[in-house]
Amino acid sequence: MEHSWPGTYNEHSGYVVFSKEKLLFVEEEGFVFKTGTLLLETTYDKIGKVDVRNDSHLVLTMDDGAKHHIETPYLSEAREALQDAMA
Repeated sequence: MEHSWPGTYNEHSGYVVFSKEKLLFVEEEGFVFKTGTLLLETTYDKIGKVDVRNDSHLVLTMDDGAKHHIETPYLSEAREALQDAMA
């Protein structure tokens, strides 16, 4: 894993993760005993377009037209990591 930040994806709280080969969103549940559920997993080459809606909202449009909305207070860092990964 190269980078991860807390955020939301489709109103689920968790972490957006930028690995060397994939973008992931893992929902985190639990207080004492934490568990994770993988909600989004895609390779960077499937991302067709990246839009920034405001200071914390990122919209990924996939090559097949599907849209994924991710919000994180660390948007500038996340956007930079995404640009580096897609380069």
